[in-house]
Order: sequence, then structure tokens, then C-alpha cells
Amino acid sequence: SDSPQARDNRNHDFWEVLRETSRRAGSTTPLFSFDHLFMIGDLNYRIELPRDPLSAATVSDSQEKLRDTPEAYRAATALVRQKNFAQLLAYDQLRKSQQEGTAFVGFVEAASFAFAPTFKVERRAGTTYKKARVPSYCDRVLWKSMPTAVGNITQTYFNSVPAVSTSDHKPVVAHFSIQPTPVLHPALNSPLLPVVRLSDVRVFLRGGGIDFLSETCDPYATFSTHPPGMLGEDTPLSATLRSKRRVPWRRLLEDVTDECAREYLSAELTTARLPHGYQWAWSARELPVLRPRVQSAADLRHVNLIVNLFDHDRFGKDDSLGTIAIPLGQPAAHGGTDDAYQFDVRMPVAWEGGMAFITCVVSVAAGDAVPGALLQAQREGAGRAASTMLARQQRASCTGAPACSVQ
Repeated sequence: SDSPQARDNRNHDFWEVLRETSRRAGSTTPLFSFDHLFMIGDLNYRIELPRDPLSAATVSDSQEKLRDTPEAYRAATALVRQKNFAQLLAYDQLRKSQQEGTAFVGFVEAASFAFAPTFKVERRAGTTYKKARVPSYCDRVLWKSMPTAVGNITQTYFNSVPAVSTSDHKPVVAHFSIQPTPVLHPALNSPLLPVVRLSDVRVFLRGGGIDFLSETCDPYATFSTHPPGMLGEDTPLSATLRSKRRVPWRRLLEDVTDECAREYLSAELTTARLPHGYQWAWSARELPVLRPRVQSAADLRHVNLIVNLFDHDRFGKDDSLGTIAIPLGQPAAHGGTDDAYQFDVRMPVAWEGGMAFITCVVSVAAGDAVPGALLQAQREGAGRAASTMLARQQRASCTGAPACSVQ
């Protein structure tokens, strides 16, 4: 079906694939485990036409959506005959989910399609659509790259193969040119390792009830890298904040001063119901001082800082609140020197439970700037309430409390 509820189910399928892959791979999420992650196949998203398919004013009105009706079929096939594929993609459910932040956040695909929808067709050469379904782009090739590897991949070809007649789908073919990323080897621990700190960290969540028993959220963050191992073997943790109580999401927006975050979180959704809001901030004392084990400061341009957000559960596994990747190299548009620079981060968070947004400032010191950065961190008490995964597990074993366990 091309209904909004069916789209919600397909979004759920996307997250289920990630959950199952995470369990098998033993990592938090495959979204941030590879230079490039591809999602390909029959993803089953449909073209969801408005009542008047030529009127852009009705595209966002979910009450006006048609299903697999003869009217919708005729409207879609008319656009196919006109080769107005861009107009069809404007009504594509997958792209709508991306815009709303409910699935495939951060994934990209070809900006335009030069071929007709690949479903649902007669099993013969050429493209003849069955009248039971609105022609749709069910068969997709999407990819998500680490921030440091975005420029290393180029799609060189993308098309369908109408001559294949063995299915009610026409296959699609994509070619890519990929430049390998440099291989980094962690350096030995040294006083001269770079100093990376996050400050002014604010997180905003819009979703359903995270903790249905207490209606609160006890958030903490873990820090790792891609490539892995650049922060050592023991995972740094932020302090766990206690009992951040939920509020109606419109009340949350009153406290969002960042324009990008406000625009993202205020989106009108056509499927998922996200009535609640949560927000919190970590102080310098509650965040770890990070020391990437790079051979030289220049290697930071190939390192991504992975920040995983969790809600601590006193009775079971901690729930994921999403993940982001921050490239640690010096942005071209920012000032500073090669040894000391900082930059702002404002980005959506890939989170199954709804929509999330994080803002912070990242400060990096290397070379001659390291002693001064460490002295400043000491004066500010940076990291004093932070911890590591091993230390947390040791405390749990001593007190009999549940050890940190995430899902």
C-alpha cells in the first residue's frame, strides 16, 4: 500500500535491519562502523500522490492522499509518459521520510532519476504497469559515508534494466568510483597527543515516551572513533544526568534557540506521532577530555569522533538515543591555527525513537598548543565527573548495580 501507515511500517523495517545487523556485528550501529554503508534492494517505498498531482500546494496535506486507486494510477502513468520523473520523486515516501528525519537520515542517492518507476510491472520486456498498483520507485540504491570519506565516493552510473522480465520489478544498476581512505595506526600513549573537548553541548529529542514508568530520561554519552581504536581500549563516558523529565514537544520548542534545531524539530509529520520532548546539556566537568592517538596532528583530518547517546535503564539494557559522527580535522571555513582551532556542530541525530538534534562546540589542540589546553582543562575541572566504560563496570560490580549494557 502507499498509505502513510504503510510508510511508517517501512521506516520501522529500516530500523529493524540496523538493529539486527548491530547484534550480529557486535557494534552499536552499522551506520557509523564503515567508510561507506550501502542500503540496496526492494525497499518497498511507494509514490504517494496528492489528490491533484500537479498542485504542489497539496503535497504536504496527508488528508488528501490517494491510495492505489484508478485515479492515482492514471495520474502517475501520465507523469511517466511525460517523463516527468522529478515530479514523481516529489511524492516519494522514502524521500519524505528522509525530510522528516524518521528514516535514512544522512543517506544519499542519485539526485534525479533518468528512468521510469520500476514497480509494479508485467513480466515481459519493456515497462508495462499493472493497474493494481501506482507505479513506484521501490528498488533503490542509497549510501551513507563517514564525514571524512564523503568526497571519496562518486556514483558514475544509475539506471534501470527494462529488458529483464523475470519479476514484477525492473532491476536497477549503479556504478561507483571509491577512493580508499588512508590506514591509520594508533600511536602509543604520549603527553603530546592532541586534546579534543566538547563544550556547550545541548541535545533536543522529540519522540514518544522513553521511559514509560517514570516519564524521565537519564542520558549519558559514549565516545569512540572511526577508524576504531584512536581513543584507546577503554571507552570514555560522559556523566549520567538524572531524571530529565519529558515535556510536550511544542513546549520544548520554546527553549530551542538554535535556528537549525528549531526548524528540524518543528517539522509537521505525516506518519509518526512524536508528542513528547526532552532536552539536556552537559557541562565541562561532565564531559571527558579526549586524547586521540594519532601519529601526527595532520591525521585528525581522517578521524571521526563517534558520539553515542543513551538513556540509562536501572532495570534492563540502556536504550539508544542516537549517534552522530564529527570529523576532527580543521574545517576549511574556520579560523585558528594548525595547532589550535574550534568549530560549531549543529546536526540531526539518527535515532529510531523519533527526531533528535545536537549542538556543541568542538575544540582541538595539538603540537605546541597541548600543554596550554591541558592546563585550561584542569582549571575548569574538565572531565572530573566523567568516566570510562571499564571504571563504570568496576563500580557496578562493587555495588551490585546493573553494569552498563546498551542496545
